[in-house]
Amino acid sequence: MYIGIRDVCIFQAGYENIAVAMDELDLDSVELAVDRNMSIPSPLGPFGSPRLPVGSELEAIESSEIFARLGIHISGLLLANNFNAEDQAAEIDWTVNTLVAAEVMGVDAVRVDAAMTGQQDLPGPQRVDIFAGAVEEILDNTGGGSVPLAVENHGYQGNDPRWLSALLERVRPPRFGVTLDAANFYWAGQPLSRVYEITEQLASRVCHVHCKNISYPALRREQRRQLGWKYGEYVVPVHQGDIDHERIIGILAEVAYPGGLHLEDESLAKFGRAERKQILRQEADYLAEAAKAAAYALNKKIDTTVGVLHSTLNSSSVFGADGQTFTDTIFRGLVETLDEADVPDDGRFLIGDPSMKSDLLNIDKFVRNDFINGSPTTNGKFGTLYNTQILITNNLTAATTGNYGVLAHPDAIGVVIQKNPRARVYDLGWKFITKIIVDSAWGADEIRDLFGVPFYTRKS
Repeated sequence: MYIGIRDVCIFQAGYENIAVAMDELDLDSVELAVDRNMSIPSPLGPFGSPRLPVGSELEAIESSEIFARLGIHISGLLLANNFNAEDQAAEIDWTVNTLVAAEVMGVDAVRVDAAMTGQQDLPGPQRVDIFAGAVEEILDNTGGGSVPLAVENHGYQGNDPRWLSALLERVRPPRFGVTLDAANFYWAGQPLSRVYEITEQLASRVCHVHCKNISYPALRREQRRQLGWKYGEYVVPVHQGDIDHERIIGILAEVAYPGGLHLEDESLAKFGRAERKQILRQEADYLAEAAKAAAYALNKKIDTTVGVLHSTLNSSSVFGADGQTFTDTIFRGLVETLDEADVPDDGRFLIGDPSMKSDLLNIDKFVRNDFINGSPTTNGKFGTLYNTQILITNNLTAATTGNYGVLAHPDAIGVVIQKNPRARVYDLGWKFITKIIVDSAWGADEIRDLFGVPFYTRKS
């Protein structure tokens, strides 16, 4: 995941222009509003200055290149559409043109508004038909495209989980999903615990995310409230409200959401001009740390999944006795077992736990400079022993007293991945953006049974 910001927040905070704000906030991604004249804010002009056209393919490319040269990625385009307007055809054309522009601009998603005329008067099924019909026509007119249309849970009907679920059931992925704003559900009167439940239900359809927060009195957090109840009084910065965005991000990480988390702080008007910029900086840092925490949690899950398979290698014959102290004799015995099975020497690794590390540090030949290159007693890093990489983890599967470690070749266990189940900083140079990618779709299984030997560690 990566962190972005809505253009309107930049101007509300008092920044001279988008480019200055992105530099000072150390952000790379911005979501821009597209007006009905098919134009977007300039990254170099103040609020209200002449906008950049994106109505034709050439205009969209040229305008996006202005942002790209400044190292800014346009991560989303936002529309304030009304799919039940008197001139619905004009709304559809506007959205089609924006999707076409988004394709050539390298945009990740186009946000559309759920709010529309008649949303509080017409029957729910009729409102689903109207909205879905418009979306289906838009997608039909942009066939072959890859940028998703993402309806935001906004306003009266957008924050009705029943209406939203019916709409998502009617229009299927991959090109239609949700712009998730957890705070909007909270604003609409949902109890705090229900906000997390709804997020879990929608997570697999999320294509785009807005982040803001509310701090209601403790006694009202789990009560149903009127739509928008005292919002102006209780809206707060993202990192100060009731909604745990780290939890929201964790839910999204579970379904491998790779997109942006966009700051949309609607509390800025409550603060002085100097404070607003500081608050945005704090919010960006908060979301970045939350994304990293979610990435770490996923890595642990994958590590644990693979660790379960250690004890199944070598026909489930585990070397030594449960609770044993790891010794040079055990190490050489594991090496010998792989050698006898004609397992290639290159690429082998030994995975153990902290108790094994402690045992290794107590063996002279593994720490003395006259035996090895390096200084394990100084830095705690063994590097390579017996042409084997030493790895330590807390995520091994427990036996009775110790854990199941393993000496293995990379071909012993295969990890089948859908989207690289690793968390890493990924440089998308062609978009001038660095993303934190979090993937969680994976599977692991034994590939070559004799290419690994499990052993017991001293303690779990």
